[in-house]
Amino acid sequence: MATYKPNTLPLIPLPYSSVLFPSVILRIYISDRQDIAALLAKLSNNNTTPLNSSSLRIGCIPLKPPTPVSPPIAKTDDDKKRIIEEEGDEVEETQLAFLNIDPSSATPEELFSHGTTARIVGVEGHSRVDSFGTRGPNGENGIAIVVEGVSRFRVKQFLQRTPFIEADVENFVDPPVQKSDVPTHSYFTQLKALSRELVVLLQMNSSRGVGLPPLVARRLELLIAEKKLCEAGSLADFMVSAVETTLAERLRILEAVDVPERLEKAVTVLTRQVNKIKSIITRSDKIPPPLIIMDRKDSLPPLPGFPPRSVKRNPILGDMDGDGENDEELDELSKKIEEAKLSPEALKLARREMQRLKRMSPLQAEYGVCRTYLETLTEIPWSITTEDQLDATTLARARKQLNDDHYGLETIKKRLLEYLAVLRLKRQVNLENEAAAKAVEDQAKKLEENSPKENKETQLIKSPAPKKDELVVARRPLVDKSPILLLVGPPGVGKTSLARSVAAALGRKFHRISLGGVRDEAEIRGHRRTYVAAMPGLIVNALKKVGVANPVILLDEIDKIGGANFHGDPSAAMLEVLDPEQNWSFTDHYISIPIDLSKV
Repeated sequence: MATYKPNTLPLIPLPYSSVLFPSVILRIYISDRQDIAALLAKLSNNNTTPLNSSSLRIGCIPLKPPTPVSPPIAKTDDDKKRIIEEEGDEVEETQLAFLNIDPSSATPEELFSHGTTARIVGVEGHSRVDSFGTRGPNGENGIAIVVEGVSRFRVKQFLQRTPFIEADVENFVDPPVQKSDVPTHSYFTQLKALSRELVVLLQMNSSRGVGLPPLVARRLELLIAEKKLCEAGSLADFMVSAVETTLAERLRILEAVDVPERLEKAVTVLTRQVNKIKSIITRSDKIPPPLIIMDRKDSLPPLPGFPPRSVKRNPILGDMDGDGENDEELDELSKKIEEAKLSPEALKLARREMQRLKRMSPLQAEYGVCRTYLETLTEIPWSITTEDQLDATTLARARKQLNDDHYGLETIKKRLLEYLAVLRLKRQVNLENEAAAKAVEDQAKKLEENSPKENKETQLIKSPAPKKDELVVARRPLVDKSPILLLVGPPGVGKTSLARSVAAALGRKFHRISLGGVRDEAEIRGHRRTYVAAMPGLIVNALKKVGVANPVILLDEIDKIGGANFHGDPSAAMLEVLDPEQNWSFTDHYISIPIDLSKV
């Protein structure tokens, strides 16, 4: 049984649904509290020296819950709404009309039987608020006193009603818990385990925008771990004040002056809260990863449902995502990687980065960098091309296209038609070589099928072999390295429109890159991923925009490109882009994988 001593205390009624527990801090807004103003004025008048808040004690007492027997009065609709949110189904609508939640006008009959002795630890200035913390108009300033609970008390007799309430009370102090008290020790162990599990669950939900930040969770873990058996009642009060409970539950725990009874009620409340959070996580298809609480000063049992402490894993770096959306997005990104037709080297790198991304938390800064890189890889057309319209009507169609778009420029048109004719000739030679190679393969298959199995080796030796020249021609087709055409002329003569006409004649997509004023090599080759806001260069961005690997790209104003400077030499970087012997393995700094530009 808790020990007590009689005392006379001035009482401050708390706002409705507010309950102060020992060792817990609470703010009480006093902008419209005449009783608190009268109390502070009396204390100041009775002391010639400045008030010492460490020795000053006041009683914070909550209001009674609504009952049909003694129904007070509700004043506004906001009061009713607040009560409904606080009590839920426990309060009927008929009772709300009789509920008085104004603490400044509360009578002794409307006060609860138990309260908490507190000391004033400070005064804070806020925007104007009423007793419930509701802000007032015009941004006026208000005051709130900060109180810290010290011990429980029970009202024996009210001595004064105005201008503030004063009563004779019994102060209860928690007695030391004996080690032989097995029930209390069992409840205390359960309470610490549930408290630790609750902190872990709240920390896991921090990625969803709710829950506890890692630093706050760590401090709570240390606070729970440092609590000894002699502080069992204090831990119960703290955890009950931190979780979601009804007013009736808080009042029942406040009047539980015996430590074992208080621990039993606190364990019931925390068990319900932990189960509620677990059910929410289950409904959102979120499976908690195996977590281990950090090392503590005292030996505590592991959390239920979690691996032993020998397994080390950071609770922040687990596979956490909000409502399962992150898993769906990663699955969709993996599907894009497999369907993007990447080169073997790019596919190997993308799969490795994808496995690394799945092990990251979305809260890490590297998560966004890695994900953006994978999305860029899937947007590059590694093997997607358009079919060239190189048939018997190519030259006639190209001549008509050039004549429709431009007047004159006969020399330029003739040179472009010669370029297209060479492309057409190479295409025709390659088709003939492919047909010859196919004929040779068919002939070899027929000879193999017609020869008897027993004389197969002899027949193969005697059969006439295909000509060596045919095999060489068939295996070495002419490769089109897409030579670069240089168009020179003053502004406005039609250089850009001629390039667009060539693209239309070939049936390819067209993209224009303006190089005028480019003075940074990274504009061509891209930035390395180690830099903040890194991105690919102009060439890779052009391929991403057109979506094919063989477009017609016009490098406009290439004569106005910048020279060598402390940012590098962009004109030297263009060599790898324009040289047919090098551009088949162009390497962008951001992509860091060779890209084939020979088809451009």
